[in-house]
Amino acid sequence: MVSGSRFLAGTPAAPRRTVVANRVLTGLTNVLFGARITDMETCYKVMRTDIARSLSLQANRFDIEPEITAKLLGRGHAIHELPVRFEPRSRAAGKKIGWRDGVQAVQVLVRHRLRGSRRPCRVARRFPRRT
Repeated sequence: MVSGSRFLAGTPAAPRRTVVANRVLTGLTNVLFGARITDMETCYKVMRTDIARSLSLQANRFDIEPEITAKLLGRGHAIHELPVRFEPRSRAAGKKIGWRDGVQAVQVLVRHRLRGSRRPCRVARRFPRRT
């Protein structure tokens, strides 16, 4: 899978609370699955269709991000990260994520780590070497 990372392009212009929450969730993901990713809640994810269809996703809110990541890492898939930029929205502009979604993300990560068989994670380079 190729995933965008808002942190590889520098610290995003998001509220501090949002950045800290993202770092905590990403750190928990790395600890639980032996990964080295920088932005689990990125929303920018690209993968082969057959892999995406095999995930049997159940989430229907913001918990989709940890579910995708946990299932991919739990199956031993590599995650390649590339820097992305974004403009964060305010609540007035329609931002809907809240602290309850963070609690749900932790529950999803722990549940999938405890439930699934963990294969060794292939840690991918952030940028491929040039030959």
